[in-house]
Amino acid sequence: MTKMLTLFVLVLSIAGFSDATGEGAIKQTETQCPWSDPVNLGPNVNSEYNDITPGISPDGLSIYFDSPRPGGIPPAEPNPSAEDIWVSHRASVNDPWQPAVNVTVINSPAHDAAPSLTPDGLTMYFHSGRANHCGLVPRYDAIFVTHRTDPTDDFGWDTPQDVGCQLLTSPGDSSGPAFFQDGSRPTLFFAGGSVFDVTQYDIYTSTMDCDGQFCAGVLVPELSSPAPYQDTRPTIRLAWIPTL
Repeated sequence: MTKMLTLFVLVLSIAGFSDATGEGAIKQTETQCPWSDPVNLGPNVNSEYNDITPGISPDGLSIYFDSPRPGGIPPAEPNPSAEDIWVSHRASVNDPWQPAVNVTVINSPAHDAAPSLTPDGLTMYFHSGRANHCGLVPRYDAIFVTHRTDPTDDFGWDTPQDVGCQLLTSPGDSSGPAFFQDGSRPTLFFAGGSVFDVTQYDIYTSTMDCDGQFCAGVLVPELSSPAPYQDTRPTIRLAWIPTL
């Protein structure tokens, strides 16, 4: 089989700045610190199959991703592209990644993909084509959530539940969730798509209300583009801005 997509890691290069006297000084620059070259994570993580949509734990010691490689939960019907979520762990950030293991406690005979962990490492969002409360036809996605009590236990997740039908762009599916919280209410960014036209995928956002439920998804036009372009799998993080 021809090798296709593989996981890579980007390492941020930290550059030092100096003023005219040669002493260190914090300055603003239009040229941001460059990314280093990507490094392949190797055969303990990657395979000859599509290994995609990685999500790393807050401590940097576990990397979750989806893959259709052998060893997953058998699909309900033949589907060579049906993914499961896998995890690889390392003892420290300086140690190598261990062989990836199927996270059977959260996977299903449908495809399960795009894991996104919360900053405390206790909650994971992902999308799945499994049966849900929204009445979607098979193979269209809904966003699910699972919890654990120990942020270091890669297999301590509880039974996933869909986050609700209100996220869906009607009629359509929702996928590729990204959790974000900056001190306000939790927010999900995700891709919303039409069940009638697979080219119509745009970026949506939903904020959690006071009852702990996510509200209806709202289009983010600044991050979306017209068909035939697909806008999917958003990733968002807090930016560190130095105080001058």
